[in-house]
Amino acid sequence: MTRPIVLRPLGGYLADRCGPRAVTYTVFAVMTVILIVLSIAKVGVFPFTLLLFGLGCAMGIGKASVFKYIPDYFPNDVGAAGGVVGAL
Repeated sequence: MTRPIVLRPLGGYLADRCGPRAVTYTVFAVMTVILIVLSIAKVGVFPFTLLLFGLGCAMGIGKASVFKYIPDYFPNDVGAAGGVVGAL
């Protein structure tokens, strides 16, 4: 799978430009479609690998957009909330 650390700057940029809610919902929709395809369709090794790669990319981008929510919901406890979210 891809390294989320590489995709987090892209996710942060998109969350700054489009808003964290739009990026998070889009990532969840993409992940849902990929997981439905993986659970229903009989795919070969190459399509399976591409779908898992796409799933990993979506997760990396989504991780940054979730961190953008923290100051909105917990403005006084950004460090503690960020630690809990990172641990999860």
